[in-house]
Amino acid sequence: MVDAPARTAREMAIRVRAARAEGEKSVDQAVVRFEIPKPLPSLNAVYGAHWAKKHRLRQEWGWEVRSALLALERDWDGNRAVQFLRLHVKEKGRVLVRVETWRKRRLDDENARAGGKGLVDSLKSEGLIVDDHPKWIDRAFFQHLGEPYRTTVELLPIDAVLRPPGIQRGAD
Repeated sequence: MVDAPARTAREMAIRVRAARAEGEKSVDQAVVRFEIPKPLPSLNAVYGAHWAKKHRLRQEWGWEVRSALLALERDWDGNRAVQFLRLHVKEKGRVLVRVETWRKRRLDDENARAGGKGLVDSLKSEGLIVDDHPKWIDRAFFQHLGEPYRTTVELLPIDAVLRPPGIQRGAD
């Protein structure tokens, strides 16, 4: 296992792939994956909108995340992964948030990241991340062109899986 903590989301993804290749079960069991049947909105679509429209859009993303989690929790492995992640968050653990969105047109990176603010806020309200501050999450946003338009979210507890045994949080 690797001694130093990952510094970027890219480095984190490489370590996760390496752990999966080594056949480490704890990585796959701790990952929470779900799909939302609509693409992330663009920042331009949200930025100039009336406050009530912004609020409604944020609520819609909250309901989408909540319904995806309820569907995931019906499955035994999905329920275990969600419970493990919530326990990890209670212990103030870091989480890698990997978001893939399929759209008609590609957005620039800042637009895609800012358009995902409602999604990240929904993850916080559901107890899947501590906060949206970089101290608590690493974000990775990826865009694809094509149908069906959707957004896939993958949450991986960073410290719990990739920290070597015996090292306590706060020791680095």
